[in-house]
Amino acid sequence: MEDSITCTQQLQLKLDEIKNILIELNRLKIDIKLLIDKDQVYFLETTSKSSFYYRLHLNYIRLFVIDFYKLVAPNEHFNFGKLLSFCKINRRNIQWSKDIDNETLDQLEKDFKSIINQHYKDIYNLRNKFYAHSDKNKTRFEKETRLKLIKLWETLDVLNDVFIKINSHFRNEDCRLLFNEDFLPKPKEIEDSHKYKQLRELFFQGLRGNKEDLNYDEVKKIIIG
Repeated sequence: MEDSITCTQQLQLKLDEIKNILIELNRLKIDIKLLIDKDQVYFLETTSKSSFYYRLHLNYIRLFVIDFYKLVAPNEHFNFGKLLSFCKINRRNIQWSKDIDNETLDQLEKDFKSIINQHYKDIYNLRNKFYAHSDKNKTRFEKETRLKLIKLWETLDVLNDVFIKINSHFRNEDCRLLFNEDFLPKPKEIEDSHKYKQLRELFFQGLRGNKEDLNYDEVKKIIIG
């Protein structure tokens, strides 16, 4: 068994790395949802008709799955299974800001295993048969894999909750806002490109109508939204 300082430093390293991956995943989730949100004013005329946004959407999902795999695959160094096992084995040798008992760690491990048991096979296939490698049986795996984005979001929510609870006991800090959609920054580039498309159309409408001046009320309406 390692001394308490070493265990504490190791847990700090694990939590720091996992937090950075989770932050990136939650931001990717927001970007992906915005790209495919049919309720947004820009969807019909901009994102749905753009091959660039379509590729961006596909590659964001690819990146999401690859990064997500780092947190759930047994062979990855900074995965939640190893994190929870480390905390249970070294609980008494870690300097916690707030004590954590075995029952709490057992419940967190149960929550993690429950959601992973539901979706790990599909996550594994997406990552290893499609994104990181190109399997010779890719077509068969494509038919077998039925992992919808909502399932990825649900699994991410569980990982967020597990991290938040462990981190709160270790550092006595509330990091829920780091993963809360309502407080994370949302990209404005999609909306701005849609506004440019509307302004461009307004400009050419003026040319077709032999108007030299733009209708500034219409311009203002587009820019302000």
